[in-house]
Amino acid sequence: MSQYSMQVAQSYGDRLPSFSSLEEAQRLLFAERDARLAEFKAIAAKSATVNADDSPASLKTMEAGYFQLIESNGFASLGISRLRFEDLMGTYFCQVAVTHGPNTIWQVKEFDFQKGRYEIGVKTGLASLMFNSFRDHFRTPRNVRRTAIHRMYQRRFVPQPRPGQSTETTRAPRVSS
Repeated sequence: MSQYSMQVAQSYGDRLPSFSSLEEAQRLLFAERDARLAEFKAIAAKSATVNADDSPASLKTMEAGYFQLIESNGFASLGISRLRFEDLMGTYFCQVAVTHGPNTIWQVKEFDFQKGRYEIGVKTGLASLMFNSFRDHFRTPRNVRRTAIHRMYQRRFVPQPRPGQSTETTRAPRVSS
């Protein structure tokens, strides 16, 4: 790892919460996760554009609603800041992944570059995604269709067929004429 990358990792680690044990981190970070999900669902209930039913399709409505709020400067009308909403979107994204992703679970783990600092995310197979915010999502490059969050979910959590593997499970017999 380059010296610059190590400085970035160190800076990130400095912002993570500190705990004396994994058990303490799990207890508090899972409680924070639950509070964030409840807050997001309460906000979605007040919004005509955001759906929070934990379905993969709800990620599209969440992102569309986010951009409507950006364009109308409507976060204050929901009693929330843009930054807090982006944090809640990250937690909700992970919840959808856990709800629908095969073998995907919530995970709290110690940050690899700083002892005693912990982060929360999701794990599927051998891959972990320690993710807690879509900070400044409106600046995401190549998001003209405004579906980057749903596409990220599709790439990371929907099983893709291997090369040469058919996506069809059954095939109708050919009828000759």
